[in-house]
Amino acid sequence: MAWLQKELSKALWLLHSDLRSRVKFKLPWVIATLTVMVLGGVLLVRHHVSAPQLSVENDHIAAGTPKEGMSYFFSLGDFGVAACEKAYKAGDLEDAGGIGHWGCGAQNQKLVADVMDKLAATLKPKFILSLGDNFYIRGVKNLEDPQFKESFVDVYRRGHLEELPWQVSLGDHDHRGNISAMLLWQNDKWQLPSPYYSFQFPVGEKHLEFLITDSVGLEGGMLDESPKGRRFEEDLTDQFAGLEAGKRQWEWIEKHSASYGESSNAVLQVVVGHRPIRSLASRGPGPAQTPPEEAAAQRLKESLAVKGKPVVFLHGHDHVMQHFLEKDKPLYHFGNGVGGMGLHPFKQCSNCTEFKWGESAYGFAVHEVGDLSMNVHFVDINQKVRHSVEVPFSAL
Repeated sequence: MAWLQKELSKALWLLHSDLRSRVKFKLPWVIATLTVMVLGGVLLVRHHVSAPQLSVENDHIAAGTPKEGMSYFFSLGDFGVAACEKAYKAGDLEDAGGIGHWGCGAQNQKLVADVMDKLAATLKPKFILSLGDNFYIRGVKNLEDPQFKESFVDVYRRGHLEELPWQVSLGDHDHRGNISAMLLWQNDKWQLPSPYYSFQFPVGEKHLEFLITDSVGLEGGMLDESPKGRRFEEDLTDQFAGLEAGKRQWEWIEKHSASYGESSNAVLQVVVGHRPIRSLASRGPGPAQTPPEEAAAQRLKESLAVKGKPVVFLHGHDHVMQHFLEKDKPLYHFGNGVGGMGLHPFKQCSNCTEFKWGESAYGFAVHEVGDLSMNVHFVDINQKVRHSVEVPFSAL
């Protein structure tokens, strides 16, 4: 069975790569691809693993019933696909310099947004965290790019989501475009003051500390310590993704990490980055990470959870829901790159003690903040809670 899963994963990737390269593909390829997707979905996508967890109530989340004394925020990643699908249908394909890609599904993005809207009506989240890849497949070109409207405003600036601010992080697909335009775009609910930044969220007389990082920038800061070779290297700029920019960001994050270790007012540090530190998602043949990505992930893991204080790391990039917990320190990883772009299957792993749970399903995360802990609830497009975790403010 493991061999068959591996071969199906390869076949799915190769078929998709073939489709992506064809402007006018033929029906047999569509049938073959759909067949592999169905088989792969049965054998690969539905893989999930559970481990003993703290008992966390979640029926009230599915029902949209807030708990007294709790505050809420949402997070999701890899969602900006509406304009990408439109371009794909028009033949404006990635390989020809356009933004169209077969994996972009506007309906999936809308279904996730619909459930967010329903739960926002009663849970009253304070804000939404973007985990990166806001605009597929090449970011935005300029301030007039229609993607701002088609993939963001038209999808999320409606109903009970209308007034919610977004705390935005950058993904690798965003870096393929104009980062300056994303920083300068004028929208009162779009919060992206710089490629990386921090803010606080009150918890009684104390607070959560949020560090919004730029994963591609951090990767750039490792270029003098790791072999060359980067994803989308030809699209990256020294200004935002080069060695010096990356080193400045490393100084910033390690300073914040150290100060959190000494702080008595921050009860939890929430670090947001696009790329994962740990992941079991299968992205097809070849290495899961380039050398600079791998070096950045290892350094980031070593930099977080200083002096045993709990840290939550939220990320996208891999299109699965997943949860890891480090063995030697209270560092929680929550992957949530399932806002609309095509899903990834999971890899097999026989000895992954840090891996607690994972599923491939479209959705987002509801974060429930109380006086003593933060609960993380993974919610799908049917408004079902797939998995819940409690993160105590005092280290385990």
